[in-house]
Amino acid sequence: INTIECKKDEGGLMPVSAWIMFCVGTLILFGGIVYSIVMSFRR
Repeated sequence: INTIECKKDEGGLMPVSAWIMFCVGTLILFGGIVYSIVMSFRR
């Protein structure tokens, strides 16, 4: 947690790696929701 706060204080904007992790996490979350909806329809 401290390293992330230090990066925010130094750069001001989120690092590229943080944006990549955010995008990947969003895709995984969206994929999980779509997968659960598809499985519910198949039942």
